[in-house]
Amino acid sequence: MEELTIEELKLKLAQEVEAKQKVVDELETARETTQKLLEETKRLKQINADLFARTVAGSKDTTIKKEPPTIDEVADTIISKLKNKR
Repeated sequence: MEELTIEELKLKLAQEVEAKQKVVDELETARETTQKLLEETKRLKQINADLFARTVAGSKDTTIKKEPPTIDEVADTIISKLKNKR
């Protein structure tokens, strides 16, 4: 193992400290970004819930409803049933 001079050790230590600080800064940035994303997600979930509530409140029954029979259809049905009884 080679021996390093004091100056080389100082330089190596400074590089390690700088690298560690860079990692700490990146971690802090990641934490801030995560917090912002969590807040944005919470806000979007609230908007989504509001929109869903508005959609449900404003929706109409879209099931197909059969129209009531007309007088002619009722008459035809009655006549048809009477003819079948004979």
